[in-house]
Amino acid sequence: MVEIVNRDISGYDQAHVERLRSNSRLWNHLRELAEPLADEIHALNCFTVDLQLYSTLQTPTTVLYGTHSGRMYQDPCLKIADALPLPNTTPLEGHDHLIHLTSPAVLAKAIHSCINQI
Repeated sequence: MVEIVNRDISGYDQAHVERLRSNSRLWNHLRELAEPLADEIHALNCFTVDLQLYSTLQTPTTVLYGTHSGRMYQDPCLKIADALPLPNTTPLEGHDHLIHLTSPAVLAKAIHSCINQI
């Protein structure tokens, strides 16, 4: 399931999958996360984002995204950022949507930086 979600759904190549697999701690965690995958995909496919609701938010909002994430992950982040009246779009250079697992300290620093801007 981890391989399918990375290759067939997320669009990563086999080399990416092998890099993930080479880190046993990460791979095992991804295997655990994949258990409810079918239900999650169904829920995502049933969900429709109402971008008009985002346009009513008057609070500065930070949208973080990894520059190495596939378009499947970046595009929704950027659409939401475009709908926000006060966006702070912050790319996390060289990271993908698994940054919370692969580089949690980098993610924590980015979040901390956002909090300090408030």
